Order: sequence, then C-alpha cells, then structure tokens
Amino acid sequence: MASRTVLADLLSRRALEELADERSFERGLAYFRNGAVERLVSHKDRITARVVGTEVYTVKLWPDGRDLGWDCTCPVGQDGEFC
Repeated sequence: MASRTVLADLLSRRALEELADERSFERGLAYFRNGAVERLVSHKDRITARVVGTEVYTVKLWPDGRDLGWDCTCPVGQDGEFC
C-alpha cells in the first residue's frame, strides 16, 4: 500500500518560495507578519485562511497527489499564479 502525501510533507518555507515569485512571497510574508492573515484553519489536511489586502481574499492549500494544491481569490491567484 502506497503512503499518502499529507499537507505537512509539502509545506515548508523553501517549498513556498519555489512556488511563488519573490515579490508574491515577500508580500505574503508581510501580510502574515502584519496580522492580515485571519481565520487560519487547518481541517482534514486542508488549510484555509482569509487575507486582508487591498480587498479580502480567500486562500486554500491541500495535498494534490505529490504536489501542493492551492486556490486564491486574489488577482495573482486568479491569473493562475501561486501567490
């Protein structure tokens, strides 16, 4: 039986830096440090959060096979880029 990839196996600072461009990563880090990331919830191997930027955005992360699945309602995320 193959082992299942869990979210904790996919999340690290390095992994997030590789997925996001430098500008998006730094902006996200600043949002987190400044308390703009709200309602951060981990439930059944999925993380969701509300991010208050220019507008309020919803972010979701989950394991998708051996990769990190994600969805974000911000303009960068809606353009198909990891933010």
